[in-house]
Amino acid sequence: MSRKKIVLVGGVAGGASCATRCRRLDETAEILILDRGPYVSFANCGLPYYVGDVIKDESKLLVANAALFRDRFAIEVRTEHEVVAIDRGAREIEVKEHPTGRMYRENYDALVLSPGASAVRPALPGIDLPGIFVVRTIPDSRRIRAWITEKSAKSAVVVGGGFIGLEMAENLVHRGLSVSVVEMLDQVMPPLDPEMARPVQEYLEKHGVRFALGDGVAGFDARGGQICVKTKSGAEHAGDIVILAIGENVGALTNAAAQTAFKDSLVRLLTALKQGGGPAIFVRSCFWASTAKDELLKQACAEVGGVFVDIGTLGKDEANYARSERKIAHAGVANHPGDRGMQAIANALFAALKNQK
Repeated sequence: MSRKKIVLVGGVAGGASCATRCRRLDETAEILILDRGPYVSFANCGLPYYVGDVIKDESKLLVANAALFRDRFAIEVRTEHEVVAIDRGAREIEVKEHPTGRMYRENYDALVLSPGASAVRPALPGIDLPGIFVVRTIPDSRRIRAWITEKSAKSAVVVGGGFIGLEMAENLVHRGLSVSVVEMLDQVMPPLDPEMARPVQEYLEKHGVRFALGDGVAGFDARGGQICVKTKSGAEHAGDIVILAIGENVGALTNAAAQTAFKDSLVRLLTALKQGGGPAIFVRSCFWASTAKDELLKQACAEVGGVFVDIGTLGKDEANYARSERKIAHAGVANHPGDRGMQAIANALFAALKNQK
């Protein structure tokens, strides 16, 4: 097989895991990671703890950089480079270099899309008020820390009682803030059974966290120097800062027309799987394969003969690989179950490239 060029859109755990696996499968391939953010690999699970001053040094979040990928894996990394278009026929992508505004094209033999998601900011009244934040990136956590310091914040409202919401509540309490958590469902930690979620809530309550469960947010108001979170029941919760922790890209497919458009776009994208004698574009599924988008992705893949990786149901061999691949951990690529999907995609990618002329 001649030397192939593999381009990955997005770094951090997903894209970086796939890139390093590709290197292990082929020592000669040209591998390029393009990420529109300033960091190719960072400990996103540590962001709440950076906000809470448990992690005091921001540099501790940066577990791998472009130099490490270059020197250890011979992988080129370009941060602040955003892929804005794909030309499937020419096997080229259009890239915007953000620092300069320069546009250029890059060719590929195989393209891996792992751009991640965006934090949800629902279209509610007052959603754009100053002091309402999401926590997904290092710049997000930096802005939250700055607001707490500059405003001498004493109270916070966290919207969402899942993993991130509770971690933020814990860390805001650690910083001395009074914290209320508003959750639309009638329990915290929705993935857990209620019997398991209740002790988690009770533990946080012992540390002063207040909960308003079974009550969705209706909007936000600025009032007396604070932000007032208004709920559908008519209750109000005021704080000096509001953290939105209500998921990623939820609600984008709210009607049949939107679902059809999304599926059609996937089908157009995945037609590249038929080009060149094998798959040319691989799409990572979500961690839980039960969302509307994952179901549409399954359907689109079936229509074009594509590859759908259900990360939650990978076999024992992939799980053992994720645990045993110590060099990946050293490169700052998280070894949580979700990365098994990217390793499986890398395996499928090289099987496909072998069929290309």
